[in-house]
Amino acid sequence: MAEVIKIRTNNKKTNSTTILYSFDIFDTLVTRTTATPCGIFSIMEKHLQKDSEYKNFPEIVKQNFFIIRQEAENFIMANKKIVYKAQDINFEDIYKVIKVNYNLNEEQINVLMNLEFETELKNLIPISRNINMLKDLISNNNRVILISDMYHSEKTIRSLLSHIDPIFENITIYVSSEYNKTKTSGDLYEYVKEQENVEYKNWTHYGDNSYSDIRKAKLLGIKAIYTPKKGLKEYEKSLLLNSKISESNLYSQMLIGTAKLTRTLSDYNDKIFDFGCSYAGPVLYNYVQWIIEQSLSRGIKTLYFIARDGYIPKLIADEIIKLKNLDLKTKYIYGSRAAWKIPSKNTVETYINWIFDEFRGLFSIEFLAMRFNMSPEEFENFVGTTKYSKKRLKTKNIDEIKNILLENQEFKNRLIKDNYEKIQLAKEYFKQELNFNESVIAFVDVQGSGRTQDLVEDFIQEICPKPIITFYFYQDYTRCDLNKSLKLCYFATRNFYNFGIELLCRNLDGQTLGYKKSDSLIVPEIENINRQNLINWGFEKYISGILAFTRNMYFVETSNQLSCNSYEISKHYFSYFNNSLDKETADIIGEIPYKMIGNEKNIQKGAPVYTNFDYLKMLIMGNKGYNEHLSFVSRKRSDQKFTQLFEFNRKHESIIKFICKSLFTITNSTDKTHKEITILGIKIRIKRKKS
Repeated sequence: MAEVIKIRTNNKKTNSTTILYSFDIFDTLVTRTTATPCGIFSIMEKHLQKDSEYKNFPEIVKQNFFIIRQEAENFIMANKKIVYKAQDINFEDIYKVIKVNYNLNEEQINVLMNLEFETELKNLIPISRNINMLKDLISNNNRVILISDMYHSEKTIRSLLSHIDPIFENITIYVSSEYNKTKTSGDLYEYVKEQENVEYKNWTHYGDNSYSDIRKAKLLGIKAIYTPKKGLKEYEKSLLLNSKISESNLYSQMLIGTAKLTRTLSDYNDKIFDFGCSYAGPVLYNYVQWIIEQSLSRGIKTLYFIARDGYIPKLIADEIIKLKNLDLKTKYIYGSRAAWKIPSKNTVETYINWIFDEFRGLFSIEFLAMRFNMSPEEFENFVGTTKYSKKRLKTKNIDEIKNILLENQEFKNRLIKDNYEKIQLAKEYFKQELNFNESVIAFVDVQGSGRTQDLVEDFIQEICPKPIITFYFYQDYTRCDLNKSLKLCYFATRNFYNFGIELLCRNLDGQTLGYKKSDSLIVPEIENINRQNLINWGFEKYISGILAFTRNMYFVETSNQLSCNSYEISKHYFSYFNNSLDKETADIIGEIPYKMIGNEKNIQKGAPVYTNFDYLKMLIMGNKGYNEHLSFVSRKRSDQKFTQLFEFNRKHESIIKFICKSLFTITNSTDKTHKEITILGIKIRIKRKKS
């Protein structure tokens, strides 16, 4: 049912003194698709609520089955241990408690017990590497048994395991519920020793529980081999503890369970693969599922995924469409703000206003020149003065420059002239790539204001009067014009960190700069970037993790006949990213080559670790240069002293600036190869960096 991963067979020779080999069962030979074992009860609860065959059950049982089932087990376990001095319980004991408390009849109890068995059966997955180890031992004529602390009977467990693999049909199984003896107490090991007539020193046991399988076995003299299960990530633990979602939530159980399952079945053992299947996988899978559902309901036939952020969502969509055999096509289309957000005679003033409305915190003469595709010298010439520093511009300066340019007809004519051919080529590209025989043109992006798509709609309307739809994971509500092109948002909220989703959708391509003619075709002009940084980060393993999660999620949903899409879970993961990021995840995210905007030819890691040299620079220059939008990721990765210094500088910025101006100045020099720095009155000439 789940993703099939190639297993490396262990060919090591077995210990010749070992007479008996034993294996724990749950989380050693098999695992569940849910985040925690009790996740099975959340699936049962959903079926009790939605399936007509359970309509005669009391509403309180259907709406609260997860907690009812969990607490019934806890109650009878405590009761048996305290009152009857028992070491374990059996399956029927649990349902007797439910029967009495909710006045259910025998038939209803049997229905519930059968439902639990069937749900376990559908959600039990083999851990192939350990099963293969067991098979190797048996094929070499070794004696192998199974031991489990479990309330199910030997017959039930054998039935569950035989459904996984016929090898289990004849293996001896010792289960605590049948003998009232557990591994945890050591009594079950003692019972097995007598039944199998073996000395502890000649016995090897495999298991995932550090106490009952390892410590207790070793205390008795058994050779214990630890086969640890995959633990939960910090953000997964946080999700299960979330008061709104909690462990009882079906979707958190299925999404986290599938992520954990994918990690368990994989032989990568790699943090980037794990990040792909555990964090990016659930978030992007939910988004793409929503896009597909909306497309089918709206009669959309083709989805055009916009480069570059659309690359990974398209891979996920293709996988889902193939698995579900859907009548839906996808196409990767090369586009960007640079290629599509281009001014015409009718839109040039709107275009100038847009440029000055975005990324204002980054504005300098160089930055604005880059945004208008000019050299700084050309741009200053249009502004008509060189009085503006090359440093970051103040709000007053920004507004002055904007008004100057809006009044400068020569500047506007230059923009129109420079972009006329780009507009014509873009229109030709749309004619070539889009299917105008379909009733609607549907694009897929991940985040943005929607302004670019408003311009695209104008282009398309000139070619053919077709409405366009653009799907967004998140959209900037402060700049969104709802009266223009139709923009559909998966995440329609104000409380969201919009650049976080871009981090999950990196691609090896450079941005699309525009288009050119090549023979009879219009082809994109792609910015030449250094791909190797993203490859070195582990991009291929990241993609493998996302797609492995996608396939496993499909199989889990299909097996349980349930659809798993939770807005709340995606929201929680991004809230965790913004507010509670752990160092392990910060180290993974921080190494992703990423830049919010600008030249990407040699793009570096988005949130580097700050060093002792950075401490020194901050003491001299304050926090300048460390206020980038991913600085919180860098601080999480860096030494605590740096974070404390960052906060101190932020709180006392004006005082530090005054001290630095008194002690440290940079002199404007006509010498273009050197600059002069004055520290405590001492002038130092430093060679300038090459631009």
